[in-house]
Amino acid sequence: MVNLFALLFTPSPSNSPIPNPSLKYGHKRSYTKYGLNKSHIMLKLTKKADYGLMALKYLAERPETPALSAKDIADAYGIPAQLLAKILQQLTKKGLLKSHAGMNGGFAL
Repeated sequence: MVNLFALLFTPSPSNSPIPNPSLKYGHKRSYTKYGLNKSHIMLKLTKKADYGLMALKYLAERPETPALSAKDIADAYGIPAQLLAKILQQLTKKGLLKSHAGMNGGFAL
């Protein structure tokens, strides 16, 4: 199984003051998990990672649709279509999505 977080995160330098080098400061959305001492640790995602997960969720909720365009997905969430298209291309390169060209083309799981 491919680790989506490893594909979408850009690691920080090894001398980073952040306990986990793959976490970054200054991002709006965050997801939580509990650490060793059951303390509250915030997992901060980049916008690209967040948009990628949103797109994967949208595609997973519509298995009956053969392919959806980046514009369809972007419109559903109100995010920039060109940025999402680049993210979807990266996910396709890594094997998480399949892309279909042509009139009824788009992206599918």
